[in-house]
Amino acid sequence: MAHCHHKDESRLEMIVNHDDDNDKKMMNWIYTNNDKKVINWKYVNSLDNLDMSKEFEFLRREYPYISFDTDLKPGLVFEMNGTRYKCSLAFDPRFGSPTLYFEKHLMKKWPMELHKYSLDLFRITNELEMILNVDDPSDLHESQIIKDLYLHNSSKLLDTRIVDEFFENVKVQNSLSINVLSMTGFVSDYSKIWNIPNVFIACNNWVHSRQLIRFKGKNAFFGRNTNYDITQDMNAFLKHWLNSDNTNLETMVFYGDSTNMVQLFDGIQTSRWDPEKRQARYVSKVP
Repeated sequence: MAHCHHKDESRLEMIVNHDDDNDKKMMNWIYTNNDKKVINWKYVNSLDNLDMSKEFEFLRREYPYISFDTDLKPGLVFEMNGTRYKCSLAFDPRFGSPTLYFEKHLMKKWPMELHKYSLDLFRITNELEMILNVDDPSDLHESQIIKDLYLHNSSKLLDTRIVDEFFENVKVQNSLSINVLSMTGFVSDYSKIWNIPNVFIACNNWVHSRQLIRFKGKNAFFGRNTNYDITQDMNAFLKHWLNSDNTNLETMVFYGDSTNMVQLFDGIQTSRWDPEKRQARYVSKVP
């Protein structure tokens, strides 16, 4: 079932790696445009009052050319680590992937318990790809290692304290992506965000230009500081990068306004671009 999920809905996609080439070809053919989605789930107020006709009404309006199966399998019970979880089940008619419906009081506990259970069942490494919101830091009730983290778009104004607490409990191994998520201020100078290898934060005013020297990763893209001249801060960043032992940084993109290009490179030795030494077009290596 192809869900169009709410912007603040907590979801997780379980990733299964197939080492055999034949398995890869078969899975790619079956799960066209959906090859990573093995299990989906959604939280509802009550399973007893779940109206599947309303669930599919929106999808029928959006995708009138697709036939949806509204068959719902109610009353399933999972038992993991001594805890019982009641749910209902529906299937995607095109790909056969299941969607599990749980009541909202299981929102915080179920994803992590399923992850732990799956690690043992499939004997796979502890690698997570998650899509979350961070309005409540208790979404992760214990420290977690996550490969790639995408934070949901939201119209809510997020408290910087919540962001700091959230990243205290999360170790992101590869990438962090944030598109639309506003905060009451900038992230802390001591935030764990600065240690993530690849950071993409498109929204404004998450990172102040004076904080760029704190980034220890490889590739970064930061939205602008509104109504702020970044000339002095960018000059300080360039000097810090040139004079430090930071050889890890490959790409730094920061949007902002500079009123004086001479001051931007003040104290920095520059020379005319030589296309014979370096190609005239920069090719980004950001994954």
